[in-house]
Amino acid sequence: ILKLSILLIQLTNSFVSRMHITQRRISLLERRVNINELCEVGMWREAINALAIEDNIDIHGYNNVIRCCGMAGEWRACLGVLRSLMTMTSNQMQRPAPNADTFLFAGSAAARHGPRQEASSVLEQAKRKNATTIALYTVVIGAYGRAKDIMTALQLFDDLLLYHVPDTQACTAVIDACAAVGDYQNAFRIMNLMQKQFQVKPNYRTYRGLLSAASKKDNNTNNIWSIIQDAEQKIGNKKEELAICYEAALFSTGADFGEKLLSRLEMDVFNNDLQLCARTSPKSYLHLIGAWRRHGNWLK
Repeated sequence: ILKLSILLIQLTNSFVSRMHITQRRISLLERRVNINELCEVGMWREAINALAIEDNIDIHGYNNVIRCCGMAGEWRACLGVLRSLMTMTSNQMQRPAPNADTFLFAGSAAARHGPRQEASSVLEQAKRKNATTIALYTVVIGAYGRAKDIMTALQLFDDLLLYHVPDTQACTAVIDACAAVGDYQNAFRIMNLMQKQFQVKPNYRTYRGLLSAASKKDNNTNNIWSIIQDAEQKIGNKKEELAICYEAALFSTGADFGEKLLSRLEMDVFNNDLQLCARTSPKSYLHLIGAWRRHGNWLK
């Protein structure tokens, strides 16, 4: 009877222990769902509070919170969550190691909403963890491009080449950075590299940046015509995308050359359907009107 009682007690304790484990797992699962649901509805403050009091949340939960904060423009909150993962002390609850998505989401938020130096700092942390991605480099390059810091943007692109083969988005980001300051020489160099060395195809955004750089540099009509012809060949019969390329070329060109560009857009791209051309690319007409105004041609 005594042995039977002891066995019964052991079985009971084992059952109770298993029940506690099961309940804990269910509770953790419910908490993960709760954090995800908070992120889905944009409740970033509540999601951060949930991270602070919960344990055993995996890196996907943290990444969801960082992405949620980024979508709300709260770049400081993003960096705070990243910092909590990078600077965990011995008396803190166990936290997962950040992965490539962690750095991408935090870096994107800093690049779009915060100081570009903070985005660059996230990139350096990712490099130390061997967790860089082309996308992370792209958003940081874009931040320096928007600030017209072309030297740093080019340096970041060179640094990217040490770790990755750039894609269309990365090449376009650095070409856009060149366009912001009218650096056609470097923009053209990157365009050649992406097609000949990296075997990467440009898209209409790439051509838009190159045309913008060419038109701002010296209004070299030969360069612009050459780029336009290459864009028409590579992009094909995508009228909306070609129209965006023409808009970039028309933005800073002179009035006479602008008239020729617009005429080509109307005839070659839109087959003389002037109404469709005007609806699809109203900026082209506005840019030409601006050129006429700059040259004092009020009659046109």
